[in-house]
Amino acid sequence: PLDVFTGSAKAGQTFLYWHHDALFQAHVSYLKELDAWIPSPGYRGTTVDYARKIRTGCLECHVTYIDAKTSPNVYHRNSAVWGISCERCHGPGRDHVQYHQAHPNEKTSKYIVHPTDLPRQRQLDICGQCHSGSFSLIGEAYSFRPGDELGKVHKPLNPDFEGVGSIHTSNQLTRLAMSKCFQESEMTCTTCHDPHENQRGDTALFTKSCLKCHQPEHCGMSDELGERIADNCIACHMPIGDNEGMTLNVSQGTFTVTMIDHYIRVDEQATAEQLAK
Repeated sequence: PLDVFTGSAKAGQTFLYWHHDALFQAHVSYLKELDAWIPSPGYRGTTVDYARKIRTGCLECHVTYIDAKTSPNVYHRNSAVWGISCERCHGPGRDHVQYHQAHPNEKTSKYIVHPTDLPRQRQLDICGQCHSGSFSLIGEAYSFRPGDELGKVHKPLNPDFEGVGSIHTSNQLTRLAMSKCFQESEMTCTTCHDPHENQRGDTALFTKSCLKCHQPEHCGMSDELGERIADNCIACHMPIGDNEGMTLNVSQGTFTVTMIDHYIRVDEQATAEQLAK
């Protein structure tokens, strides 16, 4: 049975199943770019053992919370808060309510935070829970709270990675921090992304974010493209690329997943490909 679905389906989806209170990964996953079923990451095509344990570290970026019973993959099933909910960015709602019910005269919010009230790095740490590449846990899972320093609970496995990387091996935050746009401003992830809206594929919206700071006529291609220069900034400056480390086994051999690179720069190859279109 496919009990738990993970992944947004932007790149694909993988599926988990319960065996009593232990959680495992199903042998097959769905890959959108091929519109095909493939062996799940970590499985070989001929090894149908259905025994890949789903550790808490795997779930931290897919589940708001789940209480582990015994390591590495046995859980209290009813404790799960599936998906990524408000609490991962704003803090524990139950603790907030209970505290203020017990202290009705307290006007300063306890446990719940508004991320924009935090210093820039603490805002970035909230997104970095799941968008700063593979990590090992320091201490207990799900111990990070908005406003905490992420480095005290997550140890990046490849913090200096400079390739495009994969869903799990890339570091979108590091790639963004390499950009002049980031270094010479106070931009955060929410400068371009609204976490409360589905903005996937809305190039016009992301272009508007670019044009808050940049003038179209300052682009080196403005003379050649004219008004069209402001249609799609990210095609040339944040190109889609192959993700090193995310090569999957498929019936045709291997397939490399592509994703948008968050390093903002002038990419001559991407520009040439865009012009050719």
